[in-house]
Amino acid sequence: MYPRKKGFTLLEVLIVMVIIASLFSFAFPAYKKAQDRNKYLNARGVLEDLGFAVRELQANLTQADPSRAFPDTSAVLLERAYQNTASSSYTTAAATNLQDLAGADLPYALFAQTYMQPIMFDGTTGNEVNAYLFYICPQNTASSSYCCGNDDEVVACMYDADAATTRPAGGLYYGARVYRDGTVEQLSI
Repeated sequence: MYPRKKGFTLLEVLIVMVIIASLFSFAFPAYKKAQDRNKYLNARGVLEDLGFAVRELQANLTQADPSRAFPDTSAVLLERAYQNTASSSYTTAAATNLQDLAGADLPYALFAQTYMQPIMFDGTTGNEVNAYLFYICPQNTASSSYCCGNDDEVVACMYDADAATTRPAGGLYYGARVYRDGTVEQLSI
């Protein structure tokens, strides 16, 4: 007789492959959802910093002139340009008294007068953090623009327009709002 060879049969190998594929099919979506949540939490941290900075800037601005509001009537998209130290608007915002700044230069003051630390923007347009766009909502005016929610208590907000279609968690991590009292509300679709 021939000695029996040690090894695995084709059936045993196939069973192991099916088990591994099953585990992977459950683990991969959970991993992607965890990544989705981490991106949201990172962006939410930026939103909380932005909310604090905007409230501080608004308080200092209205202390000097109670009739001034920032922003006045419409939401302002937070852009990479506002932290560009080479721009003339940044230089103006850094060198000028807050109450003397024109409305267009006030977003630059968030960075030039160190109300907020630089944000690491990413994406193709350079205005996102982990695919979230950030807006400063109008002071003393309800605005339905973007994610402000038509509530004059909202200071800033963030949202990802593609969250429902491109993220594994769907609309669960769509965005968030920060209110004047510092509370943060998660938005979902």
